[in-house]
Amino acid sequence: MSTTPNDKTGVIVGSNIFGGGIEVPAESVDKDLWNLALRYQFLYSLAGLIAGLACVLCGIFLFWNGIDGVGSSWTADAFGLKISDAAPGVVLFFVGLALAQLTKFTVRIAPRRQDEKPK
Repeated sequence: MSTTPNDKTGVIVGSNIFGGGIEVPAESVDKDLWNLALRYQFLYSLAGLIAGLACVLCGIFLFWNGIDGVGSSWTADAFGLKISDAAPGVVLFFVGLALAQLTKFTVRIAPRRQDEKPK
């Protein structure tokens, strides 16, 4: 469904900072469609949360056990941040946090157009 910024009358399920998700038209009242969209968005979010939690716990485990990645040298440059020779546990911890944040469950109702009357 292609819309202009002033023509947003849908419900967006699974929206994130990258603009992902699906948009369901507001006039669609099919309960099966809503149930299916919400169920799969929930499963996607749950999988991301479990994977993120696993990364965080593994990162904490590596950090507390002193695994420091000796013998390897690397540098990462992303979003204007430079990271060099960080411990694997710290990197895994932040990857887990980012994964959980990016896959969180969201449902956002887009605003109605000015000329549209509520049903």
